[in-house]
Amino acid sequence: MEEILIVNEQSLPVHHEKEQEPYEYKKWEAAPHRKQDQCYVALYEIPPQKKNYPYHFHMAVTEVFYILEGEGVLETPQGERPLRKGDIVICPPGEKSAHRMKNTSLTQPLRYLDVDTTAPTDVIHYPHTGKTGVIVSGVSTNFFEDQSEVPYYAKEPDQA
Repeated sequence: MEEILIVNEQSLPVHHEKEQEPYEYKKWEAAPHRKQDQCYVALYEIPPQKKNYPYHFHMAVTEVFYILEGEGVLETPQGERPLRKGDIVICPPGEKSAHRMKNTSLTQPLRYLDVDTTAPTDVIHYPHTGKTGVIVSGVSTNFFEDQSEVPYYAKEPDQA
């Protein structure tokens, strides 16, 4: 059985993701993905004028964001919604919860606490680009273009 975990932000290693414009963030994982856990916890910081992730939604995971400081917008199927310190955002699984966060400040970072439910396997859809991704035990495994869909029995060796 796991014990209570208490960590201080200052003791956590930072992961800086800056692979592709306009996406950039820093992440401190307070409770990394572990098979026995039912939630994932991390602190994020998005630099001015950057976005965290491409517009997406999960099929098996609820994401909860608590805005610690800064301001930005959350892109949703209903349009952009402003974000500011103290806001709590809950994104349940499904298409209606598609989202992407952007820091709108010219000078200040947007910092938030991310607390998510976990699932052994999750499917993530990217509506703007027609992609689907698969996450197994917290690790992104494969991404596919949605237009490459094939029938269930396609290419089976015993197909008539």
